[in-house]
Amino acid sequence: MAIQWNEFRNVPDIRNPGRMRVSINPTGVITLNGIAWEKLGEPDAAVLLYDEYNRTIGLKPAHPRIENAVPFRSKYANQKRFVIRAIALCTHMGITIGRTLIFRNPVVEDGVLVLALRDTYEFTSRRKHYDLSE
Repeated sequence: MAIQWNEFRNVPDIRNPGRMRVSINPTGVITLNGIAWEKLGEPDAAVLLYDEYNRTIGLKPAHPRIENAVPFRSKYANQKRFVIRAIALCTHMGITIGRTLIFRNPVVEDGVLVLALRDTYEFTSRRKHYDLSE
């Protein structure tokens, strides 16, 4: 029997502690690690942007009192993780997130954190175990 292999290319990048990590979950919560938040300038809030053609979300740092600014919240007291709620943006723009997505290449360009929805992979918990014997 001849085997015709196909290479599986949806493997996430190996975690690098010095790298930005940003995700979005099905409830529209965007989570930034401390590095991403610091590269964004450690803002208290951000204005949410969306490029529909390129399916790209942008987070532009803003003062919390500016109109349309959404506050960042610290997710855990002992860890540097920050969340911003983007469900209103997702609902308004018709963005549907089925499972938590990790952005492969988040970048800060001109002071805006750029998050391409086309450049993501699904988060899978390491705790999940599958019985493949059946």
